[in-house]
Amino acid sequence: MLRWGSGSKLLIAWHGYGDQATQFAPLASSLGERYTIYSVDLPYHGKTVWNAPYHPSDLVQLVEWIMQKEAVESCGLLGFSFGGRLALCLWPLLAERLEALYLLAPDGLETKASRGISWLPMAGRRLLINSLQNPAWFLKLVDRLHRVGLVASFPKRFLDHHLSDDQRRARLFYTWLIVDNFSLQKKKLLVALRESSIPVVLCFGEKDEIVPARVGTSMAAAGPMVNLQLLPSGHRQLVRHFAEWWEEQK
Repeated sequence: MLRWGSGSKLLIAWHGYGDQATQFAPLASSLGERYTIYSVDLPYHGKTVWNAPYHPSDLVQLVEWIMQKEAVESCGLLGFSFGGRLALCLWPLLAERLEALYLLAPDGLETKASRGISWLPMAGRRLLINSLQNPAWFLKLVDRLHRVGLVASFPKRFLDHHLSDDQRRARLFYTWLIVDNFSLQKKKLLVALRESSIPVVLCFGEKDEIVPARVGTSMAAAGPMVNLQLLPSGHRQLVRHFAEWWEEQK
């Protein structure tokens, strides 16, 4: 867990899948005057050793601990990609204690990486995990299917990267087992955005191939408290572009 800034308001940030708390370092100078920023390494990420299954209620307890530590009654949440999914799941649980919500290409609504496993029942996921302890055969199959056009480039790159290393493979399997704890329903989310009493800033990259900007367009129309920003960015560069955008608002 990292801490930046000296602002009177508290902002708790959740990084993307495969990243770590340092991902939000670019925000230290841009948001640090307004916020005290906590960035948390998720389970199986960074320096966190918490490898048990976790739920939104576990993260709420962590938020409450940070609020108590900083002696504040409310906070803002910021989430990028998979961290955006987490922030959206925490939103209704924290209710009146939230001051603002910043979502950078949030996962879970229309994302290539998340669609791949969500349709498979838990028993099927466990069977798949057992069969991929030695994934060489599977990666060869994916490569052949890619060559004949049956597997697109993104899932091939994703699987090659995350299955070819023991640590990354363990993290992927772990995520497959807990992702349903953070499921989102778009219709309910749009209602929440329409009725929101706190500012919600949505940032999407115009060049993002993982979480397309069109997702933000439909979300932004939901309510008057929603501020949509389309930034000239791909997925991986969105945090930096968000920091630059924030600097321009000063």
